[in-house]
Amino acid sequence: MERLNKLSEELAEKKSALNSKIEEVRAGAEDDATDVADVQAGMEEVKQLKADIEALSAQIETLNEALDLEPEAEPEAPTEDAKEPAEDAKRDGEDIETPDEPVDEEINAAEETRSGKDITNMKAVIGKQNSAFEDFLKSGEVRDGLTTVEGAVVIPKEILDIQKVPNDPTQLASYVNRVAVTSGVGSLPVLAKNTARLASTAELAQNPELAKLSLTGVDYKALTYRGVLPVSMEMLQDAPEIESIVSAYVSEAKALTEQYKIGEVLQK
Repeated sequence: MERLNKLSEELAEKKSALNSKIEEVRAGAEDDATDVADVQAGMEEVKQLKADIEALSAQIETLNEALDLEPEAEPEAPTEDAKEPAEDAKRDGEDIETPDEPVDEEINAAEETRSGKDITNMKAVIGKQNSAFEDFLKSGEVRDGLTTVEGAVVIPKEILDIQKVPNDPTQLASYVNRVAVTSGVGSLPVLAKNTARLASTAELAQNPELAKLSLTGVDYKALTYRGVLPVSMEMLQDAPEIESIVSAYVSEAKALTEQYKIGEVLQK
């Protein structure tokens, strides 16, 4: 461990020296008074420091890998307990029949025979249900007692994209003027619709008068229109694009409000 610590300290010193030398070489390269040969010598020192750092890093990595090595587990020696019954049998001179390996196979075969009926029945039931479910998907008819409730787990369900009913394309906003005001209450001067026409006259004749400007004051009072639109967590989960849909829905509600208010004025 002492050698590893020493190498780590030496590596840190080399890195610090490399950073200092890089700054020195860069400063010399930017200084017009520094000779190019000095810059080249500095570059050689930088390359040597980088090589030393790589060598130290490789040594440290090798030591760390060596420290992480673990011995392989040795195979367990057979115990002598298994041999004792046979030896005791020989000493007593009695004839003892020891079971051979096929006995385990006979036991397993017997177990499979006992449970074979259940396994066969289960496979038959599953195959029957799969066949009935395929028939249901193809024809829509329930066969062999299979219902949509029993097959609901495997029947896929899809949440379709939200479809939008188009709104009335008629826009009344083009028939009005929008004016930005700085006060909630006030009066706006409104210029009446122009009805003036130019007249044809002789050369050097006096110009006829045009229709006069008609300015009238229109009182206004700014009102605030707002509302809230609740959105459930289930809706967010079923429709990931619900945020953009809600934003468009609110914008359309604003446009419909303006449409309704302009319609009330036009009816007058």
